[in-house]
Amino acid sequence: MCNKATNTYTLKDIETSLKTKQESALKFRVKFNAIINLTNFLDIEPNNKFAPRYRGETYYLTERYIGAIIDLTKLLDIEPNNNLH
Repeated sequence: MCNKATNTYTLKDIETSLKTKQESALKFRVKFNAIINLTNFLDIEPNNKFAPRYRGETYYLTERYIGAIIDLTKLLDIEPNNNLH
């Protein structure tokens, strides 16, 4: 816990902060790798129903909203009756 009077942190505070940052970086890396893998898959199978859905969801989770909209729109073009549930 930060001592507000002296603006100092304990070793535990620093360890907790580093652990949180490492976990966040790892989660982002996993999502980024998923986008790359799904993009590669779509290069091979452009009309696949699986890839645009999950890449769109991954774009959404990484706050890349335009990519998410593009992929989910493409999914609806491929499968017009899909209600995205």
